[in-house]
Amino acid sequence: MIPTYYKVAVGTGGDGSSAGSPIYKANLEAALSDAALSSLDSVIILLPEGEYSANAAPYSITKSSLAIIGEGDTSTVTIKSPVDIELTNGGNVSFQKVHLTAKTSTGRGVVDIKSSKTTVSFSESKITIEGRGTGDSGSGACFGIVSQLTVDENTVNFINSRMYMSEGFERGLAFRDGGGHTLNFIGSKMEGPSAKGLYPYVIGICSWVGGTDNTNPVTYNIRNSVVDVNYYAIFAINQAGYTNAVNITIDNSSVTAWAALF
Repeated sequence: MIPTYYKVAVGTGGDGSSAGSPIYKANLEAALSDAALSSLDSVIILLPEGEYSANAAPYSITKSSLAIIGEGDTSTVTIKSPVDIELTNGGNVSFQKVHLTAKTSTGRGVVDIKSSKTTVSFSESKITIEGRGTGDSGSGACFGIVSQLTVDENTVNFINSRMYMSEGFERGLAFRDGGGHTLNFIGSKMEGPSAKGLYPYVIGICSWVGGTDNTNPVTYNIRNSVVDVNYYAIFAINQAGYTNAVNITIDNSSVTAWAALF
């Protein structure tokens, strides 16, 4: 699969054949829209240093193979609007060297995964949850990365990356529904406020398993990482009437909270 390159910048003449000859678009919305309508197998969008905000948030990703790569690092390439990922037949979306930060409404994430059999990967990236939730529930919390309701078999790869929760009633990474999900949390750090009273119910990694016909287990692989929050660090529970297994591997990692594992 040969990728086609886009770049959010002023320029002309590129044919998309390489990073040195990208197709130029004025903003990230235009690049995502063009990629979605094309018949291209795979798209890479290059983001120069700067801040990127959608006019009509959130950004929508519907291309089944798409990567967004910052040309600086997480301190210089910032996406300040939430992102919706909804792929018709599943696929792969990745973020590299970007900082995703947004104040979202409750019940959704900075990154929302709304389709099944979708792999979303983060490498050398950072996510900051700015929104404060209103209660200890899926509909009342604000999320960092969330696999939403009625979807199955999603994979999240969080590699050499960081997530920060700054308020209360927040969830770092969640599978809200379904079965067969996998989290690979490798060489990464997730942290939140330590005061339970002022910033209540901050949960790191969580799953509400079941609710669909998929009976496959949910799997957490946590290696060489840190999870440090004030309530539950790692949380998994079956919904009423469901008995999906939950497989958890924690290797060479630090997991700290009021309840490290629930």
